[in-house]
Amino acid sequence: MGYYVKLTESSFRIPQTNLDEAYKRMVELKDHDDLNEKWLSWMYPNYSDDCNTAAEIFEVLRFEIEVGCGELFITEFDSNLGREDLFLAAICDLAEPGSRLYWRGEEGKQWMVEYGGAKPINYKAKVEYVVVDS
Repeated sequence: MGYYVKLTESSFRIPQTNLDEAYKRMVELKDHDDLNEKWLSWMYPNYSDDCNTAAEIFEVLRFEIEVGCGELFITEFDSNLGREDLFLAAICDLAEPGSRLYWRGEEGKQWMVEYGGAKPINYKAKVEYVVVDS
């Protein structure tokens, strides 16, 4: 089960100089006992045994990514939402300032999360309809 979500837009980028630290922090999450109950049911506890890079961990988390010029870009996510937010929060300050992920939930809910600072900033969408002809 879970809540089905899709990324509708992404500008999330981790510069090459931060990728090793991102991997280290993502691996360290498995050692936090307080997160065991929040764990992703489809993600095996020893993911670091098979994942050697931040990119590989993102792929296990079911993100589609691109690596270009040594930088990591999140391009897609189209699946049930688990606790991917824990991983993204752990590396928030390593992302390029202003990196954003735009989401749409299975019931049409829209939101955006901005990264690149001390912690993620969550925004809800405000849809406005305007007259285009009368």
